[in-house]
Order: sequence, then C-alpha cells, then structure tokens
Amino acid sequence: MKRFIIPFSLSGALLLGGCWHTDRMDSSKIRASGPLAEEDVRETKYYKNGVFRTDGDIYSVFHSGDWIFGISGNRMIESSDMVHWLRMGRGTFAADDCRVARNSGLDIARLGERYLMAYIAPEGNICVAEASRIRGPYGAGRVLLSPAGKEWGGCCNPSFCTGKDGRWLVWDAPGGIYMGRFNWDSASPSVSEPKHIGGPGLCAPRIFGKEGMYYLWATIRDGHGGLAVGRSRNIEGPYYTADGLSMKDAGGVTPTVIPNSDFSDISNVSGIITDANHDDWLLYHARANVRGEWQTVLMLDKIMWDNGWPVMGKYHASVASQRSPRL
Repeated sequence: MKRFIIPFSLSGALLLGGCWHTDRMDSSKIRASGPLAEEDVRETKYYKNGVFRTDGDIYSVFHSGDWIFGISGNRMIESSDMVHWLRMGRGTFAADDCRVARNSGLDIARLGERYLMAYIAPEGNICVAEASRIRGPYGAGRVLLSPAGKEWGGCCNPSFCTGKDGRWLVWDAPGGIYMGRFNWDSASPSVSEPKHIGGPGLCAPRIFGKEGMYYLWATIRDGHGGLAVGRSRNIEGPYYTADGLSMKDAGGVTPTVIPNSDFSDISNVSGIITDANHDDWLLYHARANVRGEWQTVLMLDKIMWDNGWPVMGKYHASVASQRSPRL
C-alpha cells in the first residue's frame, strides 16, 4: 500500500495508528468537479486551479491510507490525487438533524481506534463527535468548550494539532487566535489552559509541524483575503513571520498567498499534504472568476521552501497548468 509522509500535526494524529482503511473506490470513477473541469484538464500529469467547486462551503481536508478526505457540515468529499474530487452520497453524521453552525470549520483527529470531529454548534460551543470510521457516521456531539462569558467568545474554525507533549485544539474568535490542551475523556472531554497566540486581524488557524518547527497559518481579515504564516519551535508560540513580526500583532503581516485577477478572497488553509516526491502541497480556498461569475473553489498549490519558510510562486495562487502531485 502507498505510504504518505505528512508534515503536520493533525495528520500525525490521524495516521499514527497505521493503515486502517479497508473499503476502496474505483479511481476511474473520480472526475474533476470544479469550475475549471470543462477546460479539458484530464487525469494526467497536469492540472489547473481550482480543483473543486464548493458551492460556498469551506472544507477541512485530511489524509488517511490511500485517500484524501474533505468535510464541511454534513457532507464529505474524497479524492485519490488531491485534484479530482467526488462527493460522498450519504451524510457524515448519524442523524440528519445534527446541529452544526453554518460558518463552522471542522476537523478530525484519530485517538486510538476512534475518530473525533471538532465543530461549532449554532449556540457557539465547540463540540466533539465520535465515530469508529473516518467516514462516519458520527454520533451526537458533546460540548468540548463553552465560550460564554470568556474573552475568546464567538468561536470558529476549530482544528486539532499535536505537539511533543500532547494534543491541542486551536480556534479563532473576535479577539484573535487561541489554543488549549485537548483532554479526551469519553465522559467529559475538555480543552484546558487556553492561550492567545494570534491577533484579531487573523482567523481560520491551522498549525502544522515540519522538521522541528511549528507553522501557524491563518487568514488575514482585511477585506481582501490572503494567507499569512508564522513559525515557532514551541507549539504554544510565540509565532513570528519571516519579517520578524509577532502573529499577535497582525497589522502589517505580509501574506504568503495573495489574491490576483483570477482568484480572490484567498482564505482558510484546509490542509498540507506531502507527496511521494517529498513535495508539500497547500490546499486552501478562494473565489474563482469563471466567465464573469465568482465561485468558491478549493485550491491546490505546491509549497516551495526557502531557509525553512514556505514560499508560494510569486505570492499568488497558480493560474497556469502545473504538474499534479505524485501520490
């Protein structure tokens, strides 16, 4: 079976248990499902952005076995190559009436033989649901963190990350980006020791580990979009950008990915996956200008590394055809 090296902490939580996935899908049935699919981008060595039209939904992306999965609300998508995506035909939750906030980010981590999903409930609580398979169905959620009366109230976009001394949950709120230790107890799961690590100008955080460093990716809240990244040797920070600016002081942070005439509203890092060539690939979101109409799409771009810093080609989302990941 193919093996993948994934340099970020969430995927470590997913994959440390080894290969668990047994059911398979005929990859010949997977076809491009994005606004650019009609431009004759075949299942060959090349592709064009965006790789999947999301109908306005923001997907969190994660990897296990031979498959890449994405989830938003009660729907899941899957892919064998990160380029061609297929919507699954059934809901992710056991009950259709499972209450997930419309603007909720979601994330999944593996813990033993179980899979835990963090999401935002309509009342603002961060909740966790559990399943025996990554595809679900996930049962009724339990409150993991209640922001009522806290400085980090109004939570969004929870995601898991794993450090040297345990698991963590990171999320955003009007006051910026926060993280806390993730304590799993089947009777009473919780998040403790919440800490402020990013300023109010940043949202939709993801933390990934690579070669002894932790990288905090976040969306810039300035009305134009763009992705910023800071790094630290400590998962709790402090995080600094390549310009030496603290991620707590988001003003003036230089984006790593910025909008262009083809793709605007660059936002929401969904995942970073390393292929068989040891190349790192960034999945994120944008609005694609397709024949004068804007559509929310999932984006895929190769990360170039310069002295330990992620660098995107000319700081823009790619427009021209580029080589596909080798999985």
